[in-house]
Amino acid sequence: MSTRLIIGMLGMYACALLFMYRAGVSVALVYMTQMKSSSSSSSSNRTLSAENRYFDWNQNKQGTILGASFYLYWCLPTIIGSFTDRYGGQWFAFIGVLGPCILSAIAPLAIDYYQDIALIIIQIMIGGFHGFTYPAWFSLFSRWFYGDERTRANSWMQIGNAIGCSGMYLLAGHLCTFSTTIGWHMIFYVMAAIHIPWIVLWLWYGSDDPHANKRISDMELQFIEREQQQQNVMTIKPSTLSKKSEIRTPWLRILVSPVVWSSVICKMCCAFGFFLILNKMPSYFAIIFHLTIEQNGLMSGLVVAAFGIGSFLSPIICNYLIKHFQMSPLLTRKISQNIAMIGPAICLLGITYYHHEQQCSKEILCFCMDSLPVVNGLSFRIMHEIMLVLLLVFAHSLAFLMGIIGPWLVGSVFERSGSYGGDTPIDKWNFVFYITIAIYLFGDIIFTIFGTDQQQDWDKI
Repeated sequence: MSTRLIIGMLGMYACALLFMYRAGVSVALVYMTQMKSSSSSSSSNRTLSAENRYFDWNQNKQGTILGASFYLYWCLPTIIGSFTDRYGGQWFAFIGVLGPCILSAIAPLAIDYYQDIALIIIQIMIGGFHGFTYPAWFSLFSRWFYGDERTRANSWMQIGNAIGCSGMYLLAGHLCTFSTTIGWHMIFYVMAAIHIPWIVLWLWYGSDDPHANKRISDMELQFIEREQQQQNVMTIKPSTLSKKSEIRTPWLRILVSPVVWSSVICKMCCAFGFFLILNKMPSYFAIIFHLTIEQNGLMSGLVVAAFGIGSFLSPIICNYLIKHFQMSPLLTRKISQNIAMIGPAICLLGITYYHHEQQCSKEILCFCMDSLPVVNGLSFRIMHEIMLVLLLVFAHSLAFLMGIIGPWLVGSVFERSGSYGGDTPIDKWNFVFYITIAIYLFGDIIFTIFGTDQQQDWDKI
């Protein structure tokens, strides 16, 4: 097995761990709060210590807990990215996995003693460590893979997200009921344990670049060197960094560019719907359909698996359309983006009419997540690599803020009785879905009007 393949698989593994944690916390939170209401009627079957492990946290508190993992996550990648360019990604990737491993292991004890305060602090800290992951792996892949290999390697990270998330959803419900004395604690212990093989493998195989790797063969190293020499990309030599006239970034022109904001707004609108469904889906299934925790995890896992299938198929379909139907990249991108935003909007509208039919609502959610994957990039061409990185980080940072706003919105709607949508849970969820539909359509209209694949004037420096 080639060392490049091992590095790529470890990158996918690291991204799977990141989304695995988010899925595990979402299911654990449902079980931690759902069981409190039934503990009084079943106290004879539980010890006092076990009963005290469930918490009376309303939707507003749950939204704060889920959103806390994004408090540092939305801004840290920008900072870490500047360090990975200077020092490499090996140890930043290691820290991004080691920190969540330790915190997941101590989380149950901390939550038992300090309840919601402890969980919020742990969420913030783990979100900060997760902020190391993507910058580190973008840096590592840029040194290990070139050309089409790099494109495939980057797609592995997206696939890892879906595998980690859907896998933990499927497993978490059963972990909660595995032992009545351990309960939801088991989710955190298992998540901590799953990190350990990655840590061992990375200490054995990990390195900043192929030349520093002790496991790589001479033949593979020569292959990478040839690929590096053949790579026809524009680079800026370090010696030119001191020439301000050549490197000066035209921030004012960038920040007032409609083309830039069309891509940023589009990414933010997509992220709002994605993180809302990802974080609050187990809560929705529990509140509306009263599913058991095992059924909840199964359905949530199937919905996210649909997202993984879409992530795998969408680039293949787009490349096929460009190659065999001679479609322009811009037209292909706009068609894909319309499917990715209008598709979920239609699905969520359908759910508002079929809340009373469990199977129909579940299938609609699967179609919703299946249509979400799109190309993760900017719509316009940027020739200067430094500007490209800066704008990608800027767009992703604003998109990650939606991970805070989505759960907060649900909590606000549910805690204001009669203020929004109505008094019943179905009416409140409908109101949340209507807002999400409006956000999807707004982002789609902006991108359709202003999106382009042309190089911008401010980039011609």
